[in-house]
Amino acid sequence: MRFFTDESKAKCEIEMLRLIICVFYCHSLSPGTGICQDVLCKGKYDSQVKEIVYSAPEVNTSFPGGISQFYIYINKELDITAEEFEKLGLITIAFTITSTGKAVVRHIKANGSVSSQFARKVRNAFGKMPRWIPAKCSGQNVASSYTLPIRD
Repeated sequence: MRFFTDESKAKCEIEMLRLIICVFYCHSLSPGTGICQDVLCKGKYDSQVKEIVYSAPEVNTSFPGGISQFYIYINKELDITAEEFEKLGLITIAFTITSTGKAVVRHIKANGSVSSQFARKVRNAFGKMPRWIPAKCSGQNVASSYTLPIRD
């Protein structure tokens, strides 16, 4: 199983590059200006996690040991069978990392229908997942959103 198609990986890399440029520009060239406030640390209150969730924090959340350890953990915990994956097609798991580092599943989407058994498997994996290092805005831990596409 791999987590990104070539197309989704390219889109992710482009978005990350755009964000890196914005972060560099805002932090190095024009700190405190209006353009930075429009790009970074804008969030919306989320009643599920009961805090403001940011899509572009100043410092992104990170999994202990790095993103490769996260993928290893997800592969091991989900253990999606070929038959199950065929029924699901492209799977997208959207989740929030709270300001304390806890991972909370927001929703699970698939091209096919998501069985309650698979949804339970995902929620269990995220429920026992090690705590993440939270994102930061103005030096404070904040909640942030994350989306994971999974491809066979």
